[in-house]
Amino acid sequence: GRRACSEAPPGAEAGGMAASAGEHPSACEVLIVYGEDAREWCQYLQSLFHSCQDLQSHLVESGTPIPPEKVDVFKSSRCIIVLLSCELVQTFQTPAVLRSLQEILQPPHKVVKLFCGAAECEDYQEFFEDWSQWKHLTYDDDPKAYVMAVIKAISEGVLANPEAVQFTFSTKN
Repeated sequence: GRRACSEAPPGAEAGGMAASAGEHPSACEVLIVYGEDAREWCQYLQSLFHSCQDLQSHLVESGTPIPPEKVDVFKSSRCIIVLLSCELVQTFQTPAVLRSLQEILQPPHKVVKLFCGAAECEDYQEFFEDWSQWKHLTYDDDPKAYVMAVIKAISEGVLANPEAVQFTFSTKN
């Protein structure tokens, strides 16, 4: 019964669908946060954003907070995609894990929440005060929507932090 909890990513059976390189930020720090039951989703997004030069992922294991040496990676990333699967949501019940996630899942403009198995209920606002400001995606959205949400998060980060402008991506290729 474990599989039933997480929706399969689109095209997971058929080798997936990568968007064309022109739609991607070429150099971005995209970080995917996921639970064990969303491993397929993580792999799917890694293939979708294959042209990102710096794409990392972090598996949140039950009862294990984000390690201190990883915090800087989260803070320096320009977009964090949170794969909301049943197992990841269960980790919110562990205070140490929740505190570590609250610390790293900000500022809100760079967080994208993708529902892939967890119920879309209202309870998450009590865990994360910026919940309503996170960009919202679901498992049945078009792959282009995933790409656009990431590009939007990164460009909002540049607007909020103009001195980081030298890292902006070029679409001329």
